[in-house]
This record gives sequence, C-alpha cells and structure tokens, in this order.
Amino acid sequence: MVNTAIESLLQEENPLIVIASNRGPYAFSQTEEGQFTSRRGAGGLVTALAALVERLDVLWVANALSEDDKAWASQHQNNIENVDGIDLKMVITEEDAYHQYYNIIANPLLWFIQHQMWNTPRDPSIDADIWSAWKDGYIAINRQFAQVIADSVKQELKKKSRPVYIFPQDYHLYLVPHFLRKLLGPDVYIQPFVHIPWPGPDAWRVLPSQMRNTLISSLLDSDNIGFQTQRDAFNFVQCARFYLSDAHSYGARDAITYKGRKVGARAYPISVDVDKIDEMIQEPQTRLHKGQVINLIGDRKLILRIDRVEPSKNIL
Repeated sequence: MVNTAIESLLQEENPLIVIASNRGPYAFSQTEEGQFTSRRGAGGLVTALAALVERLDVLWVANALSEDDKAWASQHQNNIENVDGIDLKMVITEEDAYHQYYNIIANPLLWFIQHQMWNTPRDPSIDADIWSAWKDGYIAINRQFAQVIADSVKQELKKKSRPVYIFPQDYHLYLVPHFLRKLLGPDVYIQPFVHIPWPGPDAWRVLPSQMRNTLISSLLDSDNIGFQTQRDAFNFVQCARFYLSDAHSYGARDAITYKGRKVGARAYPISVDVDKIDEMIQEPQTRLHKGQVINLIGDRKLILRIDRVEPSKNIL
C-alpha cells in the first residue's frame, strides 16, 4: 500500500499529505523539570506509514493519549509542531468522550464485528449506553478530528498551489470522511485505510441500521478506500450494495457509485519494514539472543509464539 501510494503521489508537485490516526507517531513524557522527551511509536500503523513520512510533506493529526501528551500540546498552544521531521498536530479530547469513542464503540463493538467475534445472537446488546457512546463519543470525536484537520489545511487550500491528500486511518475514524466532505467539499482527496478485516454483509447485521448505514455512507464520502486484501475490498462493495439502496457497483468488484460519485475500494497490502528487520538481525544484541536460544533448545525443535496481552483481541 505504502509503496504504491508513494509512487503515485510523487508524480504530483509537492503534495501535502495529512495522516489522521488515533495513535500518533510520537508519545511524550514530561520530566520533573518540566522538559519533554519524545519516543517514536512502535505500532504497526506508524511503521507502515514511515515511508510516506520519509519522502513526502506530511502533517500527522492524532489524539493526545496521555496527560503528558496533552501537556506537550498545551505548551505549544495546540499549534502544529515539527518533531523530528514530522509536522504533528495533537487533538485534545474530553476524557469521557474519548472513553465512549474508544472503549465502547471502536473497541470492542466495531473491532469485534470486523473480526466476527461476537457471540451472536446473544451479543452485542445495543442499549441506551451504546447509543449514548455512539452520539457523545464516536460521532463527537470523529467530528472533532475532522474540524482540526479542516482548520489545519484551509490556508493551504486557499493558496491552490498543491493538492491535499487526507488519509484517515482505521476503524476509529470511519466518520471523518463525512465530516471532512461537509467542511471542505471536493477540494481535498480523501482516502481512508482499513487496517483490519472487513467482513461481508451478514456480519454487520448486528448493528442497528442507523449506525451501520452511517458508517458505510461516510466511507463513501471518500474518493478511494484502502483495504488489506481484495476480499476485504469486495466485502465492502457488497455491504454498500446490500445496505444502501442508492449504492451500485454495476458489476465492479472494486468500486461503488453512490450519489453520483464513483468511489474506489482497493487492496493495498501493508508489509513489514524489511530493511529495518534486516538491520535488527545484524545487531550484536540480536546475535547474542540467537545464541542463547540455540544453547537453550539444543537438538530439540522450538515452536515460538509471541502475543501481546490484549483483552479486546481475546488474548489474556
């Protein structure tokens, strides 16, 4: 996905790339003296998008997740700041709204649907608390993200000197395309990327139609939607056709025509950073650990599994 996107974008004249994600490329820590240190995010999303950052003019918009993140943003008066070559803008959200957006709607509701992990027909139970989290959390945070992005690029759009591409990332920000289109109209190119599986129409039946159709129609306010696999992209096309009466594919597996606009749904598989892994393999510490493992197993076979402790992903 990244290499394909870069080669296409490099043909434009110095485009402005806006990446929007829940977790940003840096986390901040404040010392007792009030100084700030930063550490590079090690998540898969940050790694996957590193190539864009290295070769293009990127503005990264992300949530301020910790109190130190918020303090850093406040110290800089919530302005865009350059951190190690990345222009960074942090979104400061209300604690309760963020909890509802992240811990009730994004995780686990949407994540479990997309991984087909709900115990249907018993779960999920869409009660008043879920509806409240949808309205006051998920919708509110997505609207806030879109407003921050719009405010950050308006001056650039007025110049009309270069194209602006906006890449909302993953299931946390499915409503950002809708709000961006309302704020900025057709002057920006919007391409969200879905990093997790997109199941077929049956899996989405567990959501009330108002929620489900709002999510799908918002994504269709984009110009193109990226997925990990062709199956995910085709499943999205099927969902749009099945749930939105005025969405049509006209036989295509990778595009939907909706409200007079043709929206692409395509696969851009994300790879690991092969060069970085090769560098790690050659490091002395890696060789030391390799020797320790070889001495430990001797003539036996070793089956190694590594997981992170993540209750929402069913690993305890």
